[in-house]
Amino acid sequence: MSKTKKDIFTIYIFLFAGIVLSFLYYDNQLKSLRDNHALEFDTVTQKNYVSILNQLDKKKAALDVISGLFTASSNVDVNEFKVFLNNALGEKNFSTCWHDNMDNLVFSNGSGACKNVNILEFSQVIDESEPKLVFTKFVKTRDDQKGYISIIFGLSEFHSNPNEYIKAEKLILNRRSSHSFVEYYLADGVLSADSQKMENDNKHTKTFKLASFNDVDFFYVSERREELIDNGEFEKVILIAFLISLPFFFISIYTKFLLKQKAKVSSMVQARTKDLEVEVAQRRKAQEEALKHAQIKGEFLANMSHEIRTPLNSIVGLSDLLRETKLDEEQTNYVGVLKNSSEILLNLVNDILDFTKVEAGELVLEESELDFNAILKQLFDIFYWQAKEKGVELSYSVDESLNSIYLGDRSRIVQVLINLVGNALKFTKDGSVSFTLTHAEKDEKGNLLITVSDTGIGIPEDQQKLIFKKFAQVESASNRKFGGTGLGLSITTELVRLMGGRLWVESELGRGSSFFASLDLKELDKPELKRNKQTSIGNDYSLFESLSLKVLLVDDSLNNRSLVKAYIKKFPFDVVEAEDGEQALEALKHHKFDIVFMDMQMPVMDGYTATREYRKWEVENRDKSLPIVALSACALKEEKEKSLNSGCDLYLTKPLKKDTLFKCLLGIFETS
Repeated sequence: MSKTKKDIFTIYIFLFAGIVLSFLYYDNQLKSLRDNHALEFDTVTQKNYVSILNQLDKKKAALDVISGLFTASSNVDVNEFKVFLNNALGEKNFSTCWHDNMDNLVFSNGSGACKNVNILEFSQVIDESEPKLVFTKFVKTRDDQKGYISIIFGLSEFHSNPNEYIKAEKLILNRRSSHSFVEYYLADGVLSADSQKMENDNKHTKTFKLASFNDVDFFYVSERREELIDNGEFEKVILIAFLISLPFFFISIYTKFLLKQKAKVSSMVQARTKDLEVEVAQRRKAQEEALKHAQIKGEFLANMSHEIRTPLNSIVGLSDLLRETKLDEEQTNYVGVLKNSSEILLNLVNDILDFTKVEAGELVLEESELDFNAILKQLFDIFYWQAKEKGVELSYSVDESLNSIYLGDRSRIVQVLINLVGNALKFTKDGSVSFTLTHAEKDEKGNLLITVSDTGIGIPEDQQKLIFKKFAQVESASNRKFGGTGLGLSITTELVRLMGGRLWVESELGRGSSFFASLDLKELDKPELKRNKQTSIGNDYSLFESLSLKVLLVDDSLNNRSLVKAYIKKFPFDVVEAEDGEQALEALKHHKFDIVFMDMQMPVMDGYTATREYRKWEVENRDKSLPIVALSACALKEEKEKSLNSGCDLYLTKPLKKDTLFKCLLGIFETS
């Protein structure tokens, strides 16, 4: 059975239950009314019977007197009888008459009823218009004359209390000798002598015997009214029964209405569900396509990062090595241009990678102790020569009321400052560029405010909001003239937001610009974190002159291997080369090394696989864990995690600088 049919069936059951309850109540109350009616009928009938009986007893008393006279009248004189009868009856409402044996009226007490008496019947009813009961008895007079004396009284003299529970009351006379019946209805005085026998329904009638006289039996019969008498009570029963069924009826109707609404809503929901399923399917497809595109983009960026950083590694490294050689002035300028170009290219690659992290929501801040005096001094040193070459005055300051020690991500704060100060210098031909650190206003986000001001070309008002969007710059002409990708300010905006602040600009075209970056950093009254140990070895590599290290250098690029060998050629390092992971694994199993530099992306066997396989072999065959440093041209977070999870101890990105390489070596061997 379907759910809809079940619901409809439930409604019918519910409605049927209401009807049954109403019927049961009606039947129960009706039975109660009928029982009460029967009880009232019995009570009233008994009362009326007693009343009729009392009335008849009064008649019977006179009849008894007459009967006694009849008994003593075997030799009675008519005149004497008249006197005695008048004295005995007095004013009692009886008609008496004396007939001789020829049926002639000899004596009466004045009632005309004696004329209609038939002396051949000992008991009879005369005068149907006003029925009278006649009792006759044979007597013998003193002179041996035969005669009859009759006693007559009207049936209308009997009365009862009318009652709504009684349908009819009647007196029945039964002459036993002839089995003839006479019925007299008390209420309307109707006489009926057609009955041949007395038949009554004992369920609806009550019959009482009143008396017997001269072979005649007298009965009182009361017939119960069939219909309910108490109409008000009956109407109340019907009303309550109706009210009982009414809620069930309305609930059933309302339930049916709800079911219709439910069916309608269900239909709408099904239609909407189908639409949503289609929409979800479309969104899922779009999401899958987006994930696919994101994966493709990620793979593309990783590959591009690797492909760009691999040759860039050689350019940056060889630039550093050339600067250490003896060069004339012209050669020094060439090397400077080469290094600056490589640094610009490296910053471009880093911006693209940071932009990817921002879009993926993977940009995570680290925390360490910050000394803003040192940070701003470092930034001044970075841009000093560039500003001097352009003839731009560069200055910085830190509000003296500030405690310059805070907790934050040093590298990202430096990145924000480099982007802002670098832009200021790029768009300023002459004049000045300044950057300051002060307290932020009370109603501003954060507690610190970095301000970078310049006297450059300025920004039109209608473009001041656009510059913070991805790939946006002031105008195409500036784009061609000053260069850049338009990602710097977009990344800077996100970095500032992650540090609890906001980035905005105030500018006037032709009169310069001021960029403001608010930061929300925890102030340290007393240094709560141990300052990161920063070892700057500068150009002093004498610490490694006494280290006789056996190094395994694994890279599929000859240029990269040559660069690392060039970095360490002055030191007593024994360098073994391998072009792929398979060669590296064989070398590691047959020789002992002090350190391994492992490129991660190689043909035949990559660095991840080679490192994992070696770590498994090392557990069973070596007593000491060998330091393995991952070298990768990919700077994505996933690549770093993948390298460390495969078993590498450190992760270095290309282009690999000489100072970075020796800091890594120093950290490893100082720890060991």
